[in-house]
Amino acid sequence: MQKTEYRPDIDGLRTVAVLSVLLFHAGFSSFSGGFVGVDVFFVISGYLITKLIKEEIERTGRFSFPNFYVRRIRRLLPALLFTLVATLLLGIFLFSPQHLERLGKSTIAALFSVSNFFFWSESGYFDTASNLKPLLHTWSLSVEEQFYIVWPLLMLLAIRCLGKYAPWAIAALGGISLLGSVMMLSHDASGAYFLTPIRAYEFAIGAVLVWVGQYRLRSNLLMELLLITGLSMVLVPVFVFDENTAFPGVAALAPCLGTAMAIYAGQARFTGILLRNPVSVKIGLISYSLYLAHWPIYVFYKYYIFRDLVLVEKLGVVVTSLVVGWGMYKFIETPFRKAGGYHAPKRKVFASYAVAAATLAAPSAMISANNGLEWRVPGEIRETVANLNHKRNETWKFINGDNAIAVSPFSEDQKTKVLIVGDSHSKDIFNAFYLSGYLSESHEFRSSAIGPGCLYDVVGRAAPGWLSQDKRRGCNEEASKFLNDQHLSDADYIVLSSRWYKHTVQDAAPFIDFLRDNYDAKVILMGRAAEFQSVPDLVINFGRLAGVERLMYESRDSEIDTINKQLSLIASSKGVPYIDKLQIACLHNKNKCFAVDKSNNLLYYDYGHYTIEGARYFGRRMMELGLFSEVL
Repeated sequence: MQKTEYRPDIDGLRTVAVLSVLLFHAGFSSFSGGFVGVDVFFVISGYLITKLIKEEIERTGRFSFPNFYVRRIRRLLPALLFTLVATLLLGIFLFSPQHLERLGKSTIAALFSVSNFFFWSESGYFDTASNLKPLLHTWSLSVEEQFYIVWPLLMLLAIRCLGKYAPWAIAALGGISLLGSVMMLSHDASGAYFLTPIRAYEFAIGAVLVWVGQYRLRSNLLMELLLITGLSMVLVPVFVFDENTAFPGVAALAPCLGTAMAIYAGQARFTGILLRNPVSVKIGLISYSLYLAHWPIYVFYKYYIFRDLVLVEKLGVVVTSLVVGWGMYKFIETPFRKAGGYHAPKRKVFASYAVAAATLAAPSAMISANNGLEWRVPGEIRETVANLNHKRNETWKFINGDNAIAVSPFSEDQKTKVLIVGDSHSKDIFNAFYLSGYLSESHEFRSSAIGPGCLYDVVGRAAPGWLSQDKRRGCNEEASKFLNDQHLSDADYIVLSSRWYKHTVQDAAPFIDFLRDNYDAKVILMGRAAEFQSVPDLVINFGRLAGVERLMYESRDSEIDTINKQLSLIASSKGVPYIDKLQIACLHNKNKCFAVDKSNNLLYYDYGHYTIEGARYFGRRMMELGLFSEVL
């Protein structure tokens, strides 16, 4: 079989793609848009696969589907199977039953190329729990594999039936896909990210390039300019985009078209050296194995240390990923791809990998069906963790329902009336006041719900582009209910207590202005609370946390410090008191925070919400520290 001409510059582009993803996932904030590296891979795949199909049809007059799928199996599955086996084994040794059960399900999804559907059904790519999904990155492999199933037949029909008009049909198909992506972003951003038909325009851009590439520019200067422009269109989004970018949709066109331009002009005499140099080419060669290895390494390491990575650890993840990726390429990817040459018996290849997949699917299903092998965890700890769901529900009894204390009308007595406003973290502060009896003789407390992500509707700002239509409707209802809350008019003080994010902090200042302009209450702003990777997992990994030395642990999310600094500056600029919640939950250095009280009761039931015992404990802490005593 004649092989397509090797293009070292395309391997150089793969290096740009995989390093963007790797540095983004490792937590280097400068690479906040590194996820576009996946889009670069999609365009490259669309180009190479379409070129291979077109050349075979033009050369032989037909297309061999068995040969195509055998090559894909030998190219992709050995390294993938190794990754799945290694990830599952590590999960058995490290993960809690809850996360191991999910890992078993995601392993099966990856085996059968439906990871994108599996993770779409769970939630978004950027959600907090993504750091606990070591196979999350296989969604893109499933998208590619689904593309491989459909694309050869579509290409065969297009080339034979439409001839020279085939690229126009592919472009039209890509246009429909892009339109679908734009429309879907408004009501299901997660689906727009994960689903293959919505991503098809990225493959189509690479596919159309196969025909465009037949017309070469004669001027090397134009080729140099085209390559520089193309690389810039890829790299600028890597540094500019972030989790708040409405993506993919129109935003993905920049890196995708940039990739197509770089492929077209990749052989430019001078600038092309950026892609064709030996280092870029070698990293590009191992990019598939490197991509497979890097995310499980990051997830398991972060889960093991239970805190954010410092710089040296981020670099360690990158170097380890490169080493493991190289090993997988050399000892797994290459030997299996070359085994038997192109004339290896096809039935043997299909049968071998069917058996391998079934062999791995069986224990994965068993793990999922048996609650993540919960027998690995001592009974006392299992009972403690299972009881956390009860503790979660218990904390809402003062908030939910028309007769709940927190939402009942203020009384007619002369006590100072304090309204706690915010999301579920306002519930925690209400419980802390109420259960500890702090200031209860002179003050009464009530609660009103409005999440920071919905404040735009209250302060009159346009809805963010990344917010889905369903969430906009939900925010509209939430804002309307909040604005009709009589507590706002009756309150003497309004305390803002929410889980602020980088993209919602901007609404804190106008929200304070809104409250002061429309109500007589004095406003107090609270910072974001201490948060941790997972208190239930901490309990499982470290036991019942008995003893004073176990009262504190170093796993707090350090990004909260940046958000709280912004909140403190906003409070200062608006002339309102600011209360630092980290004073309540942590020691003075704020790195070591309380996990249980002196009676060994857990203070949290998840990443950062107080249990009933936690609310009492932190209420007493507020009293000891004198928080609020001077501002209420």
